[in-house]
Amino acid sequence: MPAPGPLPVAFPFPPPRGLLCCPEYRQLRATQPVCRVRLPYGPDAWLVTGHAEAVTVLGGPKFSRAATVGMDLPRETPEPLERTGISVLDPPEHSRIRGLAAQAFTPRRIAVLRPQVERCSDRLLAAMKASGQPADLVSCYARPLPLQLVSELRCIPPADLHKLQAWSDAIAAGTSMSAAERQRLEADIVDYATALIAARRAEPGDDLVSALITVRDGGSELTEAELVELTIGVLVAGIDTVGNQLANFAFMLLTHAAHWQALRASRELVPAAVEELLRFIPFDTGTMLPRVAVEPTTLGGQRISQGDVLLVAAEAANRDERVFEDGERLDFGRDSNPHLGLGYGPHYCLGAHLARLQLQVAVEHWLELLPELRLAVPPERIEWRRDQLVRGPVALPVNW
Repeated sequence: MPAPGPLPVAFPFPPPRGLLCCPEYRQLRATQPVCRVRLPYGPDAWLVTGHAEAVTVLGGPKFSRAATVGMDLPRETPEPLERTGISVLDPPEHSRIRGLAAQAFTPRRIAVLRPQVERCSDRLLAAMKASGQPADLVSCYARPLPLQLVSELRCIPPADLHKLQAWSDAIAAGTSMSAAERQRLEADIVDYATALIAARRAEPGDDLVSALITVRDGGSELTEAELVELTIGVLVAGIDTVGNQLANFAFMLLTHAAHWQALRASRELVPAAVEELLRFIPFDTGTMLPRVAVEPTTLGGQRISQGDVLLVAAEAANRDERVFEDGERLDFGRDSNPHLGLGYGPHYCLGAHLARLQLQVAVEHWLELLPELRLAVPPERIEWRRDQLVRGPVALPVNW
């Protein structure tokens, strides 16, 4: 009889305060880049902390998202968090739908939106400055910027924005929201998206929803149900994630004075700074969406059986010293930065270009309009969101 292997490691690890990275990840990367872990509920899983191993899981055909449907997955909550739509599809079905949707998110189409993003950013910062200091950068700028852009870019009435915020919050909520409440909100947004599609068909506009409808009605193989799913993504994807990252970016810059001063001295560093912050900030409080091995394989020195579940810790992979020299250091001068901050492979963030645009414009405007921006309270007094799928400060008091 073979000797029993080591016991699974308890996961998730205790969350560090603020935007610190879990210290356990560094040890695992060095000794077990693929490690057996046990979550509070469901079966054991493999935790992937190495960059090369993460890329293999996220981009390889041996690991499936579709196979997770209906499985008893390892999780932190008693009730499983069901996922539907494009997020649980594999190629070639996923490729078909994503390829059609990507026509509405091309880099060229997003690039022409820069003036609108800049106007919205200018407006919010002007209102914040007029209200006096100190001000909360979260409520005055970080949360409203992506929400107002949804209103402008998708032609959504301002009166409906509170609905979009509620739906976005439901998607990002952890265990604080019951399954019944989540289902009610999901049904509401399906009804809203369906009605919006009908309205855009009757009166098309120059917006992303109309662009998706054009793709669907132009003879593509996109079904009506898939169109509704993609429309929901266009409406709410990025509201919570970009809003929290904007606040995280501000906190990180304002607690790294040398980096803030470097940007003030050289504005051309902003694009590289955005990429480095996406790498360095441990954004996802858990792990990327689980994958299931569809055949036996070896990964990181471990033998993976068919049916095993794998969890990718992007924040750990993003600091892998085998890929990022001195990975625990924030460095705006990196020549290469293949981070996983926006995902990797077939499920790479569809709205990545728009997210980058908002983050770049925000940093540029803080440097231009608020060059003396600083925290109004000591960093240790900042309260951080709990029971959410992504990290971010509850409030960020600033002076300028």
